[in-house]
Amino acid sequence: MFTIAVGFVFVSLISEKEWPLYISLATGLAGLLSNFISSKIAWAWFKLGELMNMVFPKIILTVVFYLFLFPIALLSRIGSKDPMKLKKGYASYYSDRTTQFKKEDFVKTW
Repeated sequence: MFTIAVGFVFVSLISEKEWPLYISLATGLAGLLSNFISSKIAWAWFKLGELMNMVFPKIILTVVFYLFLFPIALLSRIGSKDPMKLKKGYASYYSDRTTQFKKEDFVKTW
């Protein structure tokens, strides 16, 4: 109950309205005076949390995909010519490296 009451106080400070203070006071008093009302408010709070848990991850993942990953994938396709060798005509997916390694290459590998 205390978290909900403090949250409404912050909403009141940000929005400069009076009604969140009244809700904060009512929620705080209900939580202190009645176990029945307190349990009902807690039940509603947890149901709201479950609803947000079903909706918000999908929205956040969709936004991350279309704002970050999709443009990077498009730029990668435009700027490269088959880096994974997926097109036909390759005898093997492996590529040979003809690099001479020195002692310094193994000192700080990461």
